[in-house]
Amino acid sequence: MFLLHPEGILMKEFDDYKDLYRSLYFRFTNRSDMDKLHQSIDKLFNVFSPNALNVKKSQCNKEIRYVIRDDEWNKYYVIEAPKGREHKILLDRSLVSMPDLSC
Repeated sequence: MFLLHPEGILMKEFDDYKDLYRSLYFRFTNRSDMDKLHQSIDKLFNVFSPNALNVKKSQCNKEIRYVIRDDEWNKYYVIEAPKGREHKILLDRSLVSMPDLSC
């Protein structure tokens, strides 16, 4: 989702991207239990659990740092957000080849 928005996504606007996230999640997941898929997405977008996104973002960034152990390189792949600013991935999009992700 963040790769599709190089300008970044503000936390207060995150809910606007729920349909996009759902579409991408269903497209790329290997899970088959639809109820659990919907529950996972609802949990991530639950306004009463505003920390859910930060937890998932931290888990993703941890995995990226595990795979890309060079600090000079992993800074381009992790999801970053200076305090109060947009969440974004700094990777140059011209280096990315993606299938059509029209949602």
